[in-house]
Formats: sequence, structure tokens, C-alpha cells
Amino acid sequence: METLVGFALQYSIALAQAREMVGVAAALLLAALAAYAGWHVTDRLVALRQRPDED
Repeated sequence: METLVGFALQYSIALAQAREMVGVAAALLLAALAAYAGWHVTDRLVALRQRPDED
């Protein structure tokens, strides 16, 4: 019985640490996607402003 309790405790600690790592990875991925999207939109706006007027 003690082995089962010990295993359950180790499992819950490992799961908590894994959750933290998944959260950090998700935050980094979201920051990278936001940076890319911001750069892309800025690039499109600059290209739009430099295009000659089409009347």
C-alpha cells in the first residue's frame, strides 16, 4: 500500500511539473506567433503605403 501511495505522489508531482512546462511552451509559442503576425501586418501596411496610387 505504501508503494502505491508513493507512486501516486510521485505521479502527481511529475504531472504538476509537466503542466508548468506545457504552459511555458504554450506561452513561448503564442509570443512567437504574435510577433510574426505583428511583423507580417506591419510589412503589408508598409507595402501598401509605398504602392503608387491607382486611379
